[in-house]
Parts: sequence; C-alpha cells; structure tokens
Amino acid sequence: TIDLILPHLRFSATSNHTIDINTATAKELYNHPYVSYKEAQAIVAYRNQHGNFASVSDLQKLYIFAKRDLSQLLPYLDVK
Repeated sequence: TIDLILPHLRFSATSNHTIDINTATAKELYNHPYVSYKEAQAIVAYRNQHGNFASVSDLQKLYIFAKRDLSQLLPYLDVK
C-alpha cells in the first residue's frame, strides 16, 4: 500500500506556511491545529493592548502557552 501511495506524496522541509501574528485575525490563528480558541483570542487581545509583537518569542509574555506547546508552535509563526 505504501509503495502505491508514496509516488503521489510530496514532502518539503521548506514549504511550511507561517502566520504573521501581527496581522492575523483570531479566526486565522485558531485555524492552526496547535492554537486553541482561547489562545487565539489572547494573542489578538494582547496585540491590541500592547501593539505589535517584536518577535514570535514575545508570545511567552502571554503565559497562556505551556513551554512545550509554544516550542511546537513557533516554527509556524512569523512577524513581518
């Protein structure tokens, strides 16, 4: 079965789509499988109160993410 499926799959280490946390809506953030509804709302609320994030590591200031969860999520986020 794997031999039949494998030719139809494409893998690329450089093709991950990043989400800009300074412009993304809560809905766009929530659509990511590693972001809960409450986390998405917290990101947007923090950004609205404190301004744009300087780097994705600034998400640690929210204290809503566990360190393990945040380390999983960071490669998918960006600031522009």
